[in-house]
Amino acid sequence: MLIAARAVQGAEFAAGTEGKCATCRYWGGKRRIGQGGGTVSADGTGWCNNPASPAYQKETRPDQGAPVWTRWEALDG
Repeated sequence: MLIAARAVQGAEFAAGTEGKCATCRYWGGKRRIGQGGGTVSADGTGWCNNPASPAYQKETRPDQGAPVWTRWEALDG
């Protein structure tokens, strides 16, 4: 049985956004930091690589999140 996934276009978040997959160190989706470091843009879905997360090894949208979120180190610079 096939289950249709909700289509995901681009998503953009302020670099200080907490609790969203796109700004989490463990998210394995396509993302980039905006010029000046103030935003994070993400496209499509990615894999959760956090073994403490209920979404571990599952595909997630950039706007999803979990209570075990950890800030992506690339946003600290």
